[in-house]
Amino acid sequence: MHKREGAIKDHVKKEHNRDVTRAELVDNTEILATCKDHRRIWILEALYIREYAPELNKQVKSKVKLLMWS
Repeated sequence: MHKREGAIKDHVKKEHNRDVTRAELVDNTEILATCKDHRRIWILEALYIREYAPELNKQVKSKVKLLMWS
């Protein structure tokens, strides 16, 4: 969860001047796909990011950089 750090926490603090709650995170999280292979999860994530272009998605502290498009 991104209650302690990340784009969601930063957004709620900046735009709503408060901390995000765990209940809000749970209630507003949707699992789009599941997969047992972690490499495929990265690819699925990249495809969903490309298709939906979520506003809060930022690769700030990622240890892995998946380059699929330049």
